[in-house]
Amino acid sequence: DVTFSMSEAEGSLLTASLPADKLEESRTAALGVDQLETFIGAWGSDMEDAVAAAAIATLNYWPVSKARGFIAISGVPAHCLDACFA
Repeated sequence: DVTFSMSEAEGSLLTASLPADKLEESRTAALGVDQLETFIGAWGSDMEDAVAAAAIATLNYWPVSKARGFIAISGVPAHCLDACFA
């Protein structure tokens, strides 16, 4: 598999450049509702663990003020943040 990362402008250009029938083909290749539920049931926990580990690793590289702000957005109470970042 190959994964491309692109800006929103690049994505829009790619979408505009594809013939409509090819764009529709790529959309129908997605998982159906039942397939998605099966996939999440089988791998959801592993994906959550991987995302949590990646978030923690990333936060370790940020300055305290940026990490605190990021965590605050998720709804962690201010008194907890004060205790952790004092």
